[in-house]
Amino acid sequence: MAWYTEYLIKNSEEIRSGINTAPETYFDTGIPYTVSAVCHDVRNDEWYIEEPCYEIDFDSNTFTNLLIVEKTIEKLVEDKKITSLEKLILSLYATSTPMEDMIKQTGLLSKITIIKIFSKVCDRIGYVLGGEFTDEGYISKLSEEFKLTEEQVQKVRNYFERNVGVKNI
Repeated sequence: MAWYTEYLIKNSEEIRSGINTAPETYFDTGIPYTVSAVCHDVRNDEWYIEEPCYEIDFDSNTFTNLLIVEKTIEKLVEDKKITSLEKLILSLYATSTPMEDMIKQTGLLSKITIIKIFSKVCDRIGYVLGGEFTDEGYISKLSEEFKLTEEQVQKVRNYFERNVGVKNI
């Protein structure tokens, strides 16, 4: 199973939007401004901030891992190791498409079939990438990072088993 790989694909829109950080506001002579344009409205003599800019956090590990997964998918499609149906299902999950629409767009496949295909292709992607993209690799990373006890590791395994693809049916 590849819980982390599934997570990255299912949450790709949120991960992409999450790398944008709100601009910091600075105060200089009492007028707030950001890196974006500070404007003056002549009609009512007020200062305002126009379209605050956002910094992009390119150091986000989650975003980087999402890019790695997406690049791997492209390579697997190019090598014909992911079918057009599997690619469609991945893109539907990545755009948070409701299951009813997935069923229609995949030619009326059942919910169970779609979930199984998604789970199996994520397992394949996780296997190709190895490491933290597989369940055991991710658990190992968490265990080292947070100094988890054996009991906590088992709870993580149980969580993954309950919250992965086909087991959610």
